[in-house]
Formats: sequence, C-alpha cells, structure tokens
Amino acid sequence: MNSNPNAGFTRRHFLRAAGVSLALPWFESLAGAAPAGARPARSVFLFVPNGVNMWEWHPKEFGNDYRLTPALTPLTPFRRDLTVFSGLQHFNTPAGHAEAAVWLTGNERYSNDSFSAVAPNTISVDQHIARGIGSRTRIPNLVVGSMGGGNTISFNAAGKAVAAESNLKRLFHDLLGTGVSAERLGRRASILDALRAQTKALQKDLGHHDQQKLDEYLESVRAVEQRVRRDLRFALTDRPTVDEKSFALDADPFDLATQGEYIRTMSELLILALQTDSTRIVAFQTCASDASGAFKFYSQFGTFNWHQCGHESGDLPQEQKPREFAFLSAVDKWWAEHFAHFLKRLRDVSDGEGNLLEQTMVLYGSGMSWPAMHRSTNLPIILAGGSRLGLRHGRHLQLNAGLSSPTTTRFEPGATSVSDLLRTISERMGVPAAGFGQSTRTVDELLA
Repeated sequence: MNSNPNAGFTRRHFLRAAGVSLALPWFESLAGAAPAGARPARSVFLFVPNGVNMWEWHPKEFGNDYRLTPALTPLTPFRRDLTVFSGLQHFNTPAGHAEAAVWLTGNERYSNDSFSAVAPNTISVDQHIARGIGSRTRIPNLVVGSMGGGNTISFNAAGKAVAAESNLKRLFHDLLGTGVSAERLGRRASILDALRAQTKALQKDLGHHDQQKLDEYLESVRAVEQRVRRDLRFALTDRPTVDEKSFALDADPFDLATQGEYIRTMSELLILALQTDSTRIVAFQTCASDASGAFKFYSQFGTFNWHQCGHESGDLPQEQKPREFAFLSAVDKWWAEHFAHFLKRLRDVSDGEGNLLEQTMVLYGSGMSWPAMHRSTNLPIILAGGSRLGLRHGRHLQLNAGLSSPTTTRFEPGATSVSDLLRTISERMGVPAAGFGQSTRTVDELLA
C-alpha cells in the first residue's frame, strides 16, 4: 500500500488544486527528502570576452608550485581553491567573435561568426545540466549578462539563444518573488489547464504537419506550466527578507562611473540565487563578445577602446607594443579582481558543514586567447571551487603540452578540449555528458 497521500496527484489535479485550494499543504512534500547532510552541487559559468595579454596571463610554472602572474594576483587568496589551465582549445571554432556562442557548446558546425548568431548551434552545457537537474529548483538555469537579450552564452537543445537578463532590479524582484501571489499564480495555472484541455481537443482534426505544430505549442505551454508550478510552491513558502536598498540596483554597465558596481551587484544577486537555492546553474556573459557597448572603455587605465586595443596589439612581442599590452594586462587584472570578489562571497556563505564555494564549480575565462587574431588556442581558463564535489585544485594544469605556449596557433585532433572540461563539470553535477560538444574524455587530472 502506498503511504504517500499525494501519490495519486497528477499534473491536472495539481492545477485544479492550485485554483481552488491554495492553502493545501501538498506543496511542502513535492520535493523528495534529501539525504541527511547532503548539499546540492552548483555550477557557474563566467565569460569574459576579447581575449587577454597572452604574454602575461598564464603562470610560467606548472604543477603545485606555480606562481600567479601579476594579472591574476587578485586570486592569491584562492590559489588552493582553483586550477589554471594551459593548452585547452576549441577545435575549429571561428575567427571573429562567435567564440561567445560556442564557449559552452563546443560546436564546430557553424555558418557564420557574427557574435552569438552561430547557426546551427548546439546545446550549451548549462542548458544540458538544467535538462538533467533543473526541475529541482524554481529557476532551472539562470542566464544573465550586462548586454541582455541575444548577447548570451546559453543555447537550448534546438541551438536557439536563451535570452540573458541584464536588468538588476528586475532580476532582484524575480529572485525574491516580489509581486508574486499564490492567488494570481493559481488563476494562471487554471487558465493553462483549460487551455491544455481545449488544444488537445483539436488533435483529432489536424493533419500531420499541423499536429507537429500543435505538439510544439503544447511543449511551450508545458514549460510555462512548470514555471507556474515552481513559482506557486515558492509563493507558499517563507521567503527571505532582503532590503532592496542594500543593492545598487540602478548601477549602469554603460556608465564608466558605475560599471564596476554593476558587476559587484550582479555578483551579489547570483550569490542570493544560489544561497536561496532558487537555481543551481548560472551562465553569465559579462559583456558583448567584441567588448562593444558595456565595458568598452576603462578610463582609469588609458583612453583605449578595449576591443580596438586588442587589434592594435597585433599579437606582437610586448616590447613592440608596450602601451597596448600594458592596457590589456590592466583590464585582465580588473576582471580578475571581480572574479576574486565573487569567490570570496561564495566562501563567506556557509552551506551545511562547509561553504558555498566548496559546493560550487565556477568556470571563468574567455573563448579567445590572442585578441588581434581572435585565436581559440591555449585559451585562458580557470576552474574554481567544488572541492566537496570531488575536485582537486591548487595547480597550474598543463594539458596538451605541445599546445600550451603563448605563441601556439595550431590545433591537434584528439587533444584535450574545453568540451572535455565542460563534460567533466556536467558529470560532477550528476548529469552524464559523454560526447558533449567535441568531448572525447573527462579531465580526470582534476579529480581528487
């Protein structure tokens, strides 16, 4: 005999119950009890565009005794909590700025290279993970970016861009459910229930092509329904009380005076999302893949346009372009400072017997190495956190020894790629990913 009084509830029962009996305690038992002491795994993907000063970004020493370069010195407090990679590549990824679109997909089948418009693209690893475990949280996968919309590193199973949220205030209210009432959500759920019943009645009168279109429509309805269901459960729980005034929600990424504050505030909102278990997966494209728009200028370091400075460096020896490479190094360090702040905030938050950083894998880096020629060899990549997820850090890890010098410009079939690292992250999250992107293996060198 089934002792669970809710075992017989179907989706349709749920929607009707939501419409007329909002106080039912049924929702509290929807999520299965977690094993005692078990804490959820989390992953965050932080993309910084436009490449780096390749002469000075990677440490010169490999293994445990590496020394962080000046551009990475802000990460010194986390030296034992991260791995710097050398030799990682994306095979056949396009020159230009499509690297943002393929950074998390590993897709080598593309038809153009205009920013995120890679067609056809494939699913990104954040979405792949969300398909496996995203139903466990109210927001299956949080996709954000300073430019918003199609400036995204996240792509669904059909290879379509997942729009990024850029508005800090809107994100804040979404995370806290401001303005979300159980009554309103219940009405919306009831409408969806009626809509599903009506559209299903049409099926017997439709031809094959129209049937396919209706199936796609019903799939969209189902996705909305699932979001309403999660929001309704959230509306009936005690939500955290957070003072809106404690966040700089008006910070503008296009304003030189507040662009740093924008990144800090976005970081705080991501911490809030993870801490409240609103989501366990985050994809953050810090700015446009050609560094246009937001974060185009850094007046404290000079008058250069970041993107144009990369081109003007010519990928030449530093002594031939000292001003350009000095500017690039300063920008690299600026971003590393913000990355270090995010790691500190994760470490500050307790999570069971450990802290949030120990339960969260944070992938940081770019899909481009040399900015002038837009190369995708020896990519600047760091993985931090996740020590309680079986990762071993504290090293500069050399993969593909022949491909890990600053001047590397060639690809080698069979060499370890970023896709292998993405697969490793996915499987640490509990979602199998054999064959993801260009992957041929997991990066077992990372495992404890």
